[in-house]
Amino acid sequence: MKQYHIERNGQQYGPFSADQIIEMLQSGQLSVSDNCWHEGMPEWNSLGSVFNLSTIVTSPPVPTHPRVKVAVKYHFSTFGDRMGAYIIDYLIFNILMWTMLIVAAFCVDAMFGMSDSLWTLMLMSSALCLWLYYAFFEASQMQGTPGKRACCLVVCDMNGQRITFWKATGRYFGKFISFLTLGIGFLMCNFTKKHQCLHDMMSGCQVLKRGK
Repeated sequence: MKQYHIERNGQQYGPFSADQIIEMLQSGQLSVSDNCWHEGMPEWNSLGSVFNLSTIVTSPPVPTHPRVKVAVKYHFSTFGDRMGAYIIDYLIFNILMWTMLIVAAFCVDAMFGMSDSLWTLMLMSSALCLWLYYAFFEASQMQGTPGKRACCLVVCDMNGQRITFWKATGRYFGKFISFLTLGIGFLMCNFTKKHQCLHDMMSGCQVLKRGK
């Protein structure tokens, strides 16, 4: 079933099914001049050009049904939004990880004696944990790390749907490509149409911010 996203005044809503779109057109919640998009469409088009308006009988506006309430607004995140989330995640992860590493090192040293190879192995495990931290949270029902949620950000696919663990993994490792471009891959969210970074485009993801 196709899932439509609505764009009005630079803000994004949805996703909605075709029946929900028709219901909102009938009730006056949406206008034929509003833009919509679904996966497979090359660009946003007006509702009037996508739906057969001759089959839609308009009626006086009625209260919005909770199931299709349009009050939940999302718009594309900015570089500043992402940087704020990154700082929060950096602090959370490093405080937890270094606390665990120090405690583990103390216990291992007390029982067996700490060697350079064991310490190197523990540092390598922290890199593994960082991947799992991002991939797990972004693929979970939270759709974002604690830092992203604190900044009202969600990671989703191009249909606004929750991503899989492997898509989140691809997005995470794609950040290394963004880094290798001297950071330009991260700055791309300032000038791409849907504010996507290079690793977002590579993994087919987008980062949206929940409006107030």
